[in-house]
Amino acid sequence: SSSSSSSMSGNRNGHSSRSGRFPLLAPLPTLAKPVVLSLAVYLRDCVVGLPPSFTNFSRIEWYMEHPRTNSGKYIRCLAEHPATFRAAALFYGRAGPNGVFSAALGLRSRAALGHRVRLVTAEADEARCASGRLFLKRRRLDQVVQLRCERCCAAGDMDTCSAEFSRNWCPDGRLDVLFMDLDITFSPTHIHISILRTC
Repeated sequence: SSSSSSSMSGNRNGHSSRSGRFPLLAPLPTLAKPVVLSLAVYLRDCVVGLPPSFTNFSRIEWYMEHPRTNSGKYIRCLAEHPATFRAAALFYGRAGPNGVFSAALGLRSRAALGHRVRLVTAEADEARCASGRLFLKRRRLDQVVQLRCERCCAAGDMDTCSAEFSRNWCPDGRLDVLFMDLDITFSPTHIHISILRTC
């Protein structure tokens, strides 16, 4: 993914330029309700206007939600939206510039303005979780990210799972943003259903 620029050259309808200098933008939903269109316009302008410093991270390791990828840029902008205070991500994964990292950069910008923000996530693998906590702490992102070292909804039933999410992930009410890493063969489990119903 190429770095973003503060302006688009001629093409504003959501397509990247031929030069490859600009990010590939999601098309604006012109027939959507005003609130949806407003969010789409915000995301477009935010992604295009990201400073070069945001995307200037190493690409030695591949992360699908790396800050320099299109998905990483959209994640960061969603987290930085003025209406975002409470967020969550299923799940953390390997330590590094992943989706949680991209979201945390956006939340840190919100926190710098005096807002109380938090993203909750979890990692079942103890070694990965410990590495992730250290990675976040070194970058002072642990102030906006709560990384839980646990296997979510281990009991396996919907009621217990919902209670767990309510207690640990969204104790203050509904989340403003929920990030889920899904593949094309995704089939919802009790975990996904529970967090959508509860948070």
